[in-house]
Amino acid sequence: MKNTNSKIDKNTLSNDNYKQTELGELPESWEVVRLGEVIIPDRIKIKAKDYSGNEKIVEKIPFNTGKIVLREKKETGTDLYKSGKNRLLISKINFHQGAVAITNETVVATTHYDFFKVLPNSDILFFWYYLRSSVFKDLFVNEIKFRGYKKEANYNFIKDFKIPLPPLLEQKKIAYVLSTVQEAQEKTEKYISALKEFKKSMMKHLFTYGAVNPKDINKVELKETEIGFVIKAWRIEKLDKFIEAAQYGISKRAGAKGRYPMLRMNNMQNGFISYSNLQFLDLEESLFKKFKLNKGDILFNRTNSIDLVGKTSLFDIDGDFVFGSYLIRIKTKKELLPEFLNHYMNWEATQFRIKSLASRAVGQANISASKIKTLVIVIPPLEEQLRIAKILTAIDERIEAAEKKKEALKELFNSLLKNLMTAKIRVNNIKEVI
Repeated sequence: MKNTNSKIDKNTLSNDNYKQTELGELPESWEVVRLGEVIIPDRIKIKAKDYSGNEKIVEKIPFNTGKIVLREKKETGTDLYKSGKNRLLISKINFHQGAVAITNETVVATTHYDFFKVLPNSDILFFWYYLRSSVFKDLFVNEIKFRGYKKEANYNFIKDFKIPLPPLLEQKKIAYVLSTVQEAQEKTEKYISALKEFKKSMMKHLFTYGAVNPKDINKVELKETEIGFVIKAWRIEKLDKFIEAAQYGISKRAGAKGRYPMLRMNNMQNGFISYSNLQFLDLEESLFKKFKLNKGDILFNRTNSIDLVGKTSLFDIDGDFVFGSYLIRIKTKKELLPEFLNHYMNWEATQFRIKSLASRAVGQANISASKIKTLVIVIPPLEEQLRIAKILTAIDERIEAAEKKKEALKELFNSLLKNLMTAKIRVNNIKEVI
């Protein structure tokens, strides 16, 4: 796809003159061409009865990845198209939503898809990016306004679309820049996944053996309890014994304006509070004091789908916040650190037990304050609670930093994709692109 030894100069802007075209202002060296001048259909049709079962069958092309997902079973009741490696594959139904992929082997797909060969004046990777960009999606929308809506974007419908065509070398440079950023995104996503798996294994280790080196677990004396094996010296008790209160939130509607921000279910994310998409309300002083959150409060999602009920987050900032009626505020006694409890309640094994407490209705589950008080938990000594909480919080901080990097790379990619495809940014100073 690219030469990894290529270098990008800091100065990526070109001094080329610009010209006015039917697609807007473009560099002199860019052309405006019909899509049919750069791609042509390239496939053979196979009748359903003639399919041998040797070739893999395309199931779908997810909009967000543009990568082919194959069917598990090589079976079909419909006619198919077949094509080889290095072809553009589009979903004719969802072409305008970015359902475009590049084949890396011979595959077959239903006739709701189509395969295209990219002609020598064009770079296949560049066109994969271009056809998935907002620039092309906007162009598609404008085309169907004038030409009418088509349920399927067949070749006869799309071949006359007017598109910008940079010189071949610049296409390769654009593809290089975008693939470099995309690879960084993918590496960051893999790193986040690895960290999350590491956290899962650490939680199991810490809540069973405590904060000991994995090499020393044979030295740890365990006992079998109703919630599994734990350190023999640790207490096993109901949550009710170690909390001061389990309080329902305020039953008042919040909106875009008001004095006090109210936390709701959607503000609880992975054990933390998200302070985006806040809603606000005005309250009398007595009500505000009753529902004001304090640093160290645990928020518990008591009503939601079975997948989301039981979500737990720690409120860990100073500020005048209140909480909504679908949440329960848990205040711990001094023998139980809220940071430890938050991690423990977000542990996969604990979440399974929490959900077993739920009363279920159609599409909805509920866990009352009295029910959550019956949850059996492990109570290590305070020093051990602190050590465990610090280890897991440190992992969370690494995950959060990686998530921020991922979001920054996503914003960079989207900005580059739009600006490179419209020549707002030029890459003529990138050297050694193959």
